[in-house]
Amino acid sequence: MVVGACRELEVFLEHHLSVTLHELETNGTTVCHIHVDGLNKMAITKMISNVLDVSLEACASLADLTLQINNGNAFFLVTFLKELSLNGLLYCNKFGAQWSWENEGVIKSTIKHDSILSLLSSKLQRLPLLTQWLLCVVACFGSTFDPKLVQVVLGRDVHLDLQQAECQDLILVVSTRKQFAHDQIQLCAYSQISEEEREATHLMIGRILWMNLEKEDLDCYTMHVVNQLCHGAHLIEDQVEKGQFCYPYAISWQEGCSFFCLYGGCIGLLTWD
Repeated sequence: MVVGACRELEVFLEHHLSVTLHELETNGTTVCHIHVDGLNKMAITKMISNVLDVSLEACASLADLTLQINNGNAFFLVTFLKELSLNGLLYCNKFGAQWSWENEGVIKSTIKHDSILSLLSSKLQRLPLLTQWLLCVVACFGSTFDPKLVQVVLGRDVHLDLQQAECQDLILVVSTRKQFAHDQIQLCAYSQISEEEREATHLMIGRILWMNLEKEDLDCYTMHVVNQLCHGAHLIEDQVEKGQFCYPYAISWQEGCSFFCLYGGCIGLLTWD
């Protein structure tokens, strides 16, 4: 049995997952689709009640306010509660030994943070600037990344910066690799790079990896290098550099890298003056 999860709005008919599921069903494999809705008002109320250890009646107003902006998104709800606590709008009453909140302050916060991205952006912007830039670079690698590559790109020890991000529940450790705690965090970090600068940033990362990785490491990380170059290959103007980058593309083709990724990059590299 294989169990997977996805967001319906992000999986179109031509998506790899849709195509794979169609092929499985065509070949006689039983595929069960289970639609999961967001949390309803009662579920949110119970969740807040358990987290704050208060009665359902006591947290009903807070549940109403959060429901207006989170649309039943559990990750958004937890992140929003943490934000309220950090800003002093959700606090523990020392005398009554129970949690309290300011409705007016919460209302203003719901207006300010009307989406998960705006909420996470506020959280990221409180980090030191070096850590913010590190997370932007990390986001260019995707939801998971190898700290060794990030260290090569930035040219310095990134252990302390990653540790700060881990303490803020932004990064998780998975074996020898690390990953964003949630894909929305990766998306938010990536969105800190303006659209006009994203391709150039990917190209910069690809160039640094290509020039600074040792030969044996380059063989292991070829696809990572190519993936970065793919995003900005058409920005390369130097003909000699274009010729140099054809090598990792050829290796990636042999190793089965995505055709669409290679095609886009090759078009950029093979446009000679």
